[in-house]
Amino acid sequence: MAPYFTVLLLSVVFYYGYVKTQFRIFTIATLIVLVYLVGMRSLTVGTDTSGYVHTFMAIGESSTWQEAINSYSTEKGWVLFNWLVYRLQPH
Repeated sequence: MAPYFTVLLLSVVFYYGYVKTQFRIFTIATLIVLVYLVGMRSLTVGTDTSGYVHTFMAIGESSTWQEAINSYSTEKGWVLFNWLVYRLQPH
């Protein structure tokens, strides 16, 4: 629970800094802190995280984006986005 309170505190401090100075660096710092918190969570956090990870990996294994879109009944844009992100990572 401490990481969540730390992120909350940092977000409030960065927001206050942005309101006082209007420097966009505070907005960027807030985004970095929030993305880092979400990215460092374990796969066991949340009830559906493992399902999304499994789907992401399965979509990425499709050889073409057309195959990926035709294999899944979810939104085509979401499938295409997952396929592209999977392809961007080094293998």
